[in-house]
Amino acid sequence: MKVLFWQRKNAANSKGYAPLYVRLTLSGERLEWSTEISCPISHWQPKQQRCKGNNGEAISINQQLETIKARLLLAETKIKLENGVISLAEIRKNYEYKQEKSHSYQKLCSEFIRIRSESGLFAPNTERSVKVRIGMFLNFLASQGITNLRVPNLKTEMLYQFQDWCDKQEYSLVVTTRAIRQISCVLRFCKDRGIINTIPELNYRPRKISGKEIIFLTEDQIQRFSNLEVATLDEQKAKDLFLWQVYTGMAYQDAQNFKVANIKYFKEKKAILMQRQKTSETFFVPLFKQAEDLLLKWNNSLPRLTNQGFNRILKRLGKRIGFEGSLTTHVARKTAATYWINNGVDYKIVSRLLGHKNSLVTEAIYAKISVETILKETEHLNKAA
Repeated sequence: MKVLFWQRKNAANSKGYAPLYVRLTLSGERLEWSTEISCPISHWQPKQQRCKGNNGEAISINQQLETIKARLLLAETKIKLENGVISLAEIRKNYEYKQEKSHSYQKLCSEFIRIRSESGLFAPNTERSVKVRIGMFLNFLASQGITNLRVPNLKTEMLYQFQDWCDKQEYSLVVTTRAIRQISCVLRFCKDRGIINTIPELNYRPRKISGKEIIFLTEDQIQRFSNLEVATLDEQKAKDLFLWQVYTGMAYQDAQNFKVANIKYFKEKKAILMQRQKTSETFFVPLFKQAEDLLLKWNNSLPRLTNQGFNRILKRLGKRIGFEGSLTTHVARKTAATYWINNGVDYKIVSRLLGHKNSLVTEAIYAKISVETILKETEHLNKAA
């Protein structure tokens, strides 16, 4: 029997990932089906039967393919020993029976949440926190193109890659560590209920992250950036979108999700009230004059750019104003926070303005910070505009 993996390129998604299929050939007959694994089209090597690269995504894909091939050959050998009559249908049947206990981690998470919810095992107010922690790792897997992570392929190395990803997403080490503990909690829960037979050995110890220097634009650099002349429409979009982030503290994705309906009136003053996509936390920020002017310029909407394209243009614009380092969307958010703090806004208020608080932190602080307080503490910023 010959085992071959091939890629269905015409089924690729918008990110350039296409599904991999396994094809069995025996005595002139063929049988094929989806492996439920996707690989970047640019990285698939048909001759080598592997995904190119040494990153976590490539390693995981190749490990899963090796496991599938080994189990198929094992199924063929077992049938030979038992009755000697081999057919592709029997091989697949035997293979799928062996696969029953090899659940994907994504499905285990769904079962974990379903069982605990239906059984009332969640303590009050903890279900949402658990879902956030689980969602962090699932988002990481999705970002790596891993749509069906088999439990045996969950390795310690992947947890360190997850920690690096969390660091880039600006999660604190405490939040990251709790998300990783949640992985073990899900696995133990499912093993105790017979959903899986074994738990992979995960020897994770958090890597300490050295303190990073906060990169931001000074007020002089903000002014130079604002006065910068641009040559193309995309540069104009990038410039205005970056300034919007500076004046509102919004993250890139929240800015892309913004609608004029998110502007509310509080005591006859305009403010933006939204939920952060990253944490689902509500943030509230007064609509300062600079931001309102940008909104009017774009007919009460914001320009649209991909994150990658946005950052690419920002790097060029940053060089033109003499900014040292790489100018990115994150710099805009840090610039907003630094500007507010330097102008006397209390740290607690800044946290609320940015929507920085997540479900792992008590909401007691939120209760103490009223809308009136935010308007009062930030009034001088509007006057300075």
